[in-house]
Parts: sequence; structure tokens; C-alpha cells
Amino acid sequence: MPKIKKLTPKQYYICCSKELTPNKIEEIYDIFSDYMTDDTCIITLLEIENFLNKPDNVDILTKHLKLWMPSTNILHKMCTNDISIDSAVLFNNIKENEKLFVQTSAYDAALKCLEDGHTLFLVGNPGVGKTITSQMLILYYISNGYKLKCTTNGENLSDLKKSTFIRWEIKRNYIIR
Repeated sequence: MPKIKKLTPKQYYICCSKELTPNKIEEIYDIFSDYMTDDTCIITLLEIENFLNKPDNVDILTKHLKLWMPSTNILHKMCTNDISIDSAVLFNNIKENEKLFVQTSAYDAALKCLEDGHTLFLVGNPGVGKTITSQMLILYYISNGYKLKCTTNGENLSDLKKSTFIRWEIKRNYIIR
């Protein structure tokens, strides 16, 4: 306690790498109550794991080796890293092309086709806009909460299938989930 008194903290938290019983939490709180608003300042293993498992906090896990080693989610992500890279590259290309896109009736029809039938085949001569239309459709779905998964390895789609639960059809090696 002398070290804590010397620090004179306004708020003190204890993070524990073990799960604690309510009695232990109360015991710890009684010792440090002068520096805590309540017993929620004592953070247990379960609370830490719940925090780290949130999708918004995955960057914390990837930056700190000791945190992610026991995490199967991060190990799985490492095994499918090529898919993450391919997806990021495609997304960056799509964002670059977004400024060139002019919404057409073909785009509207393609979007309606996807919404109604969950499948779309884009066919046509070179230069008619198949690629940019498909990219803008991907961007539309990403902006509506879907995740992009893609691969440049069209010969081995098993890794792509393993990387996520697929809810949409594979078209030109893109998957929108």
C-alpha cells in the first residue's frame, strides 16, 4: 500500500489473470477501496478475454504476442493471412476506382438481382464495365456491414472457404459475406 499512497491515484484498477470468486473480489476491493469507485475496478480474466475477443479490439491482440498466443481466432487469422492481404489490396483498388464510378441502370439491375436472387453473373464485351460494377457492388455491401474475403489463388479456394462462413456465391474469386 505505501507505493499506491505515494502515487496518489485518482482511480486504481486491478487486472487479474485468474478468475476470482465474488468473495475474493470483495476482499481485494476492501483493501483498495480508497482508490476505487467500486468493485468493477477489479477486472478478472473473463472480463479481459471478453474485451479482447471483440472484433473492434483485434488490433490489440495482433500487436501483443503474449495476448494472442492462446487465442484460436488470431491463430486462424494467421493461417489465412494471404486472404486478408488479398482482401485489403482489392479493397484499396475498389476505393481508388470509386471516384471513377458513375451509377448506371446496369448497376441498379445488378444490385436488385443480388437482393432478389442472391446470385449474379456479369457478362459482356471487354470495357463495358463488368469489373467496376462488381467492385462497386462489393463496396455497397461492405458499407452495409458485410466483410470482404477474396483470394488471388483461384486454383485453391479451400483456404477462402475455411476463412469465413460463406453466405454469398463465389463470383470472379470474390466472396461477399
